[in-house]
Amino acid sequence: WSLGCILAELWTGYVLFQNDSVQSLLARILGIIGDFPYHLMTRGRYVPQYFTQDGQLYQEIEGPACPERGRRLHLLVPKKTSLRQRMRTECEEFLGFLTQLLQ
Repeated sequence: WSLGCILAELWTGYVLFQNDSVQSLLARILGIIGDFPYHLMTRGRYVPQYFTQDGQLYQEIEGPACPERGRRLHLLVPKKTSLRQRMRTECEEFLGFLTQLLQ
């Protein structure tokens, strides 16, 4: 995984999963790589800190909680793109190798 991220950055000059929080990192990964495997989402110890029960990525909003609803949440919708678009290349060998590293 780490090697894939480094190669992507060397290829493009940009950090592949640029982020400023755990939630934004997860959103970038979901947008580029796709959904996380079911077994990880059901068994992950920290999944409830970042995902709703129906699998939507969220971030808590600072400030007082709503009395009638509890916590204030902001749902994050990952921007869908592809590794091909992010790498800006048609080199199938490189894209295939990078895809395997990022599985």
